[in-house]
Amino acid sequence: MESPRNSASPVRIGLCLCALLAALLFASLNPALGAEAAQRDSAGRQPPGRRQTWLGMLAALAGRQAGSTGPSPDSGGQQGGGKPAGAIRPDMTIAEIEGYEPEPKPKRPRGPWPWLAGWLDEEPLHWLSLDYAAGLAGSPTRLAYRTRLYCRSSVGGQRSDFGFTQHDLVVRSPADWYGMGGAFAKFRAVDVHPRPFLPGARRRFPRRLYNAQVGASFVWPLPPGAYNVTIGSASDRPFDSNDEVTVDATWLIGCPTGEDSWWAVFLNWQNNRDYLNRCLVPGFVWGHQEGEWLTLALGFPANALAWRPSDRLELAASYVFPRSVYTEVRYRLWKGLKIYAGFDWTSQRYFLHDRLRSRDRLWYLEKRLSVGLRWHVSENLFFDAAGGYAFDRLWFEGETYEDRGLNRLNIADGAFLSFQFGARF
Repeated sequence: MESPRNSASPVRIGLCLCALLAALLFASLNPALGAEAAQRDSAGRQPPGRRQTWLGMLAALAGRQAGSTGPSPDSGGQQGGGKPAGAIRPDMTIAEIEGYEPEPKPKRPRGPWPWLAGWLDEEPLHWLSLDYAAGLAGSPTRLAYRTRLYCRSSVGGQRSDFGFTQHDLVVRSPADWYGMGGAFAKFRAVDVHPRPFLPGARRRFPRRLYNAQVGASFVWPLPPGAYNVTIGSASDRPFDSNDEVTVDATWLIGCPTGEDSWWAVFLNWQNNRDYLNRCLVPGFVWGHQEGEWLTLALGFPANALAWRPSDRLELAASYVFPRSVYTEVRYRLWKGLKIYAGFDWTSQRYFLHDRLRSRDRLWYLEKRLSVGLRWHVSENLFFDAAGGYAFDRLWFEGETYEDRGLNRLNIADGAFLSFQFGARF
């Protein structure tokens, strides 16, 4: 059997041939190298060593631009204490090559799309920390799961109790610096126990409710702009018919106004919106970012703020017109361990498969106060445990919020527990 040492000899021979070919090419590109070396020796300089010779060979073969705007070596000037600008050429000296440093790429501002991706979702998962308010641009794939358990509470006007468990799963794919080219999937399941009666419909509350969504964002030339399309189903029997399908479409156009700010205008259409349902709603937003400590966005229908006044204290808040509020204050206790407190006002809407009118929806509204601990095991993984109190809770069936007096269930205030984890990879 041939030994490993002998079997690797053809590889070494090939590498030697490649080095010889590179040396011949370098000599043909720079025939004056010997004369330059003689001039440097006559001036009292040390001849270039083996390392400097290889640097010169690689620089001659590369021949690429540095991207700097300073004076070139041909003009006799240098920039930044002997560091040349312009192209790396075969006629450059070894000292010039060693001093060469490419100019860093300019900082590009974050685009507006990551903001809208979170805004138009009225109840985003709060697993994303302060960097979510600054945008998802350039981030790897993210995954999050959350379960929230509500204690049983009495139902107004009935002898039955009401309790449920809610599961949420979200996956987001990478996006480029402008927030485009990404995709996401969301799934929610609500298990109800026990099941009270819906007073107006004379039937029991659904045993389970689902909300499944998939979406993608992309750029399209005609008309120019960014697009986001989300298709899903929110129902007790998802995708049972076309009447249970939900659509969310947005067209956006905007531009940065500097390294740290941008503006955008957009049009959004939904068939499961809290207000002006099935109508084309215009919006605008102006965003500004100050390093890693402040991110602000003002506009309609949403506003958002992420503020880090110190290394330990963080504040995040958002408001989506007309009834969606999210606030959270975090304090870092030790390394990746944080304690937080927050207030949320959220709503959910579902199309029941056996509803009497096709445009009626089952609504749920609640307000929450919560306190919890969040442990960032690493930059790519964290766990969260929280508890709190839910109040002002009601379920009703109707087309708009103004129908909340019909077929309504008033749920007493009660406690809840929440567990979640998030990861990116």
